[in-house]
Amino acid sequence: MNIKLIETGKFIRKANKLVRKNKFLDRKLEVVLDKLVSNPFDPSLKTHKLKGKLSEFYSASVTDDIRIIFQFAEDKNDLSILLLSIGSHND
Repeated sequence: MNIKLIETGKFIRKANKLVRKNKFLDRKLEVVLDKLVSNPFDPSLKTHKLKGKLSEFYSASVTDDIRIIFQFAEDKNDLSILLLSIGSHND
């Protein structure tokens, strides 16, 4: 099964802003996105389903503080990961 990443406008804007502030995040984010495509539940990502009003979404760790919020979408035999947002755990 192929997994495809789909970046939303919000995700792109927030990721660009974070990378401008922290240059080291650029490479780290690349590694995390590669892992999401190959295995969304790789232990290093600490992927988990969110609770409460965000219960339809998942979170994956980029750093101790930075996380990606995403959602799985399936179309026929293809699985997509819709990247919704990125930011501090407190955002």
